[in-house]
Amino acid sequence: MNETSAGRILEQAGIEATPIRRAVLAAMAGEDRAVSALEILHAVRRAGPVNKVTVYRTLDLFVDRGVALRHALEGRSLRYCLGAVHGSAFHCHAWCRRCGRMECMPEAVKELGVAAFVESLDMDVEGVEIRIDGVCRRCRRAGKGALSPAVPAASGRP
Repeated sequence: MNETSAGRILEQAGIEATPIRRAVLAAMAGEDRAVSALEILHAVRRAGPVNKVTVYRTLDLFVDRGVALRHALEGRSLRYCLGAVHGSAFHCHAWCRRCGRMECMPEAVKELGVAAFVESLDMDVEGVEIRIDGVCRRCRRAGKGALSPAVPAASGRP
């Protein structure tokens, strides 16, 4: 994500485009998955010193303004990815219960027909999040656990 794009996203959300906010946005935009606050902090610190509280407050602001989505996982673990301001209000993830990787899957929204379903509802839908939980291919191959018999193995990613 370039400086102009980051500035435009923040401006649309009514957020002042400080260097740290741009860096937090770039850290999320550079991934095809939802990332932890600690991963974002490390990415921002590669560009220069920053207080972790500032990064957490920035993430809270981004979530409040729709720039980022916050996803709760087991054990109070949180992941963040770009929200509706950057892409679609409909969002899908695949989360591996073993390694914790949470991949964004924008193509799944179309495949699942979410937009058509939302149109049939008698409400103004502001967002849809779908999370598919399982064990990814890498973890299965590494012997880190298999899917339970009740959950059929899916082809494709994670």
